Amino acid sequence: MALLTNVITIVYSLIFLVKFIADYSTGQICVQQLGKSRSAVNNQSMSKGEKRLLRHGDKVALLYKSSHTYRFDFLTPSYGIDYYKKNTYCINKGIISKIPLLNSTTVWDTRDGSLLVFNSTNIVHKDKIAAFDIDGILNVALLGKALPDYEDDWPICSPKVIRSIKKLSDNDYKIVIFANQEDIGGNKENEKTFKTKIENIPKLIKTPVQVFIAIRKDIYRRPAPGMWNILVSDFNGGISVDIDRSFFCGNAA
Repeated sequence: MALLTNVITIVYSLIFLVKFIADYSTGQICVQQLGKSRSAVNNQSMSKGEKRLLRHGDKVALLYKSSHTYRFDFLTPSYGIDYYKKNTYCINKGIISKIPLLNSTTVWDTRDGSLLVFNSTNIVHKDKIAAFDIDGILNVALLGKALPDYEDDWPICSPKVIRSIKKLSDNDYKIVIFANQEDIGGNKENEKTFKTKIENIPKLIKTPVQVFIAIRKDIYRRPAPGMWNILVSDFNGGISVDIDRSFFCGNAA
């Protein structure tokens, strides 16, 4: 779950290597220059080996005197920060198998006007999470389109994907999808179409699924940890998640 923890490490593997470590609990970033080429923090040069502490609003250029800069905007969630502990697993498989179903019908929920949450029929909360992205992971790449045109033009990649997901579910994993879909934010027609497509996923993969959809640029949007945090705090039936046996499969975002 490296992309969804409170400490995220990103290394830019270009001729100029810069390392960022973001700590969402303090709202600060430690940046270190690793490559020979100089970078810049708030227009001040930074040489190889140097470290700087960044705060909300600070700007970084990966190459000194470059006109391309990045501004850091911290949006810290009010939930989930204290949850991260090693080995939070606290219930055995025998208990898991007896946990009642969350619901017998599909349910949509929302948070802060920027997160949509879908629970399919008969979803069961578990301590192991198998989380996936949508684009190019669970579905065929859309060839540059921001959204599919119709509710049924979103095919799953291959039968092998369906079999693998079903096997994970049979091995006591809850199947979860974390999706960035800023294009539907504020567009009711796009939202309606996208919701229909999401509701069809359990039928395609033949497995109950829980889906989190970030529709704005805030703490919920990957790689920020908002969707993961709220899954743990509000949408797993009070069951502690075993981080060591959970995983996320997705693209670079």
